[in-house]
Amino acid sequence: MTSLDISTGFDVADSAMVNRWFADHPEVDTVIYAAGIAASGLLTRPESIDQIRSVTDVNIMGLVTVAGAAAQQIRQHRGRVVVLNSAFSLITAPGYGAYSASKAALSMAVSALRPELSPATVTDCVLGGVDTPIFDRAADRAGTQEARDVAERFRRRIARNVAADVAAAILRAALARRSRAAIGKDAALITGAHRIAPSVLQKAVDRLIGNPFGD
Repeated sequence: MTSLDISTGFDVADSAMVNRWFADHPEVDTVIYAAGIAASGLLTRPESIDQIRSVTDVNIMGLVTVAGAAAQQIRQHRGRVVVLNSAFSLITAPGYGAYSASKAALSMAVSALRPELSPATVTDCVLGGVDTPIFDRAADRAGTQEARDVAERFRRRIARNVAADVAAAILRAALARRSRAAIGKDAALITGAHRIAPSVLQKAVDRLIGNPFGD
């Protein structure tokens, strides 16, 4: 298995770097796109613009760049692309706007990629709250108490799924070549409720998470 640790400075939005890597690894037939960052802040604040661009570059443009670089060999090998998405593609909350918008766009990008990458399969894994430091890192970048409050609320109220269990569920979905999989009981609940009563779901999320900004 060939793996790539993006924490070592690999930029998924750098097309030259990504193309070079896949050219050097023509044997790769499966891509698990786990790159993702969050931003903590209100969309209407001037300082949020740069954060939104960074989130978009990684969460959306990164996938498109990687899929384009890998497309030929993935199709040739009838391989798999597995995308780690989020239930925040269906809901949002104060402080999560950039993240939710990027994940909603990611869902549409996945749908667009399926026919382009056929006969390879593309799996959209919709994750519930996972116990990872993604919003802690967003708070570190923002450097505000409000962002730290967002991260704390995420840990206490949302991040209930254990990362190892989530990884196992993602692997099962990938091996089964599912087009879409809700990962975690909370993701399954949110996905089902969004189909039936999206406004009721959003109100429930608003009550659960609250508003640390007060704007």
